[in-house]
This record gives sequence, C-alpha cells and structure tokens, in this order.
Amino acid sequence: MKRNTQNCAGLSLAEVIVAMALFSLGMLGLFSMSSQLRLTRQLSADLSASSLLASTTLESLRADGVPAMGSGSTTTGRFTVAWMVVTNSGYMSRNVQVQVAWSDLRNRAHTQTVSAVVAP
Repeated sequence: MKRNTQNCAGLSLAEVIVAMALFSLGMLGLFSMSSQLRLTRQLSADLSASSLLASTTLESLRADGVPAMGSGSTTTGRFTVAWMVVTNSGYMSRNVQVQVAWSDLRNRAHTQTVSAVVAP
C-alpha cells in the first residue's frame, strides 16, 4: 500500500526552528522587562522612604526648636540622613537643609534634599 504524501499536513523542521527562535526572543524580552520592573519598583520605594525620612527629620528639627547653627547626621537602615542649619543674619530666619543618601540594588548612589526656611 502506497502512502499519498501530498495530503500530509505538518510542519517542516525549518518552520519549527524559526518558531522556537521567535519564542525564545520573546521570552528573553519578558525576562529583561521583569528585572527592569523590579529595579524601578525598588527605586520608587526608596524615593518614598527617603522623602518620608527627610520630612520627618525636618519636622523633628522644627518641633525641637531649630538651633542657630549646626549640623548632624544619622543612619537609618540603608539611608543616611544629614542636616545643616544656617542663620540668615538679615532676616531673622534659619535655612534648614536635610539630605538623605542611599545606594540602590545596583550600588548606584542617590540623594534627595529637602530645604526650608524656618523662623526662630
């Protein structure tokens, strides 16, 4: 009995290899996008935490009475918070600058600064 090969449906080896290559490229794109999303989410969380630390430090300095001159720093987890107070001689006010520094997952340094003018 002879088989009729003209009516056989199927894929050739070349078509299968091309399909697998395209699928692999798509999966590589998804994996790289996933890792980039993770880094972006972490940076967003770090920015939120640093903003909260800077605001909390500034409000704490205001509540305790801002010194005429001075500076200080503290470390909270991965964040280093530093502040500096400078008196404006002509205006009877004080400039307060709070800077929060940290390193991200790729070990890149980031800083965020909050400044305010405070009456004594």
